[in-house]
Amino acid sequence: MYAYQSGQYDAAIKLCQKLLPVSINGNYAKQGLHDLNVAAQQAKLGHVSLLNWNKNILPFDPFENVDINALLKRKIERPTKEITSE
Repeated sequence: MYAYQSGQYDAAIKLCQKLLPVSINGNYAKQGLHDLNVAAQQAKLGHVSLLNWNKNILPFDPFENVDINALLKRKIERPTKEITSE
């Protein structure tokens, strides 16, 4: 998603193509990866669309258990694992 959102469509496609065949995690994120792959391919053709985080692919936050605000002594915006409908 980060690659797609930053316009790195080739990287998004390559990552999806590597991750889609992975079977160790069952069908986790398969639909989201498929949708991301299609969107990235369309974006390469000039049809860029707003793609939101798929509810099956939650944003990765390696610091989700760290109080970043206390660490940095300031408030920062962070992605959440709460899915909201817009």
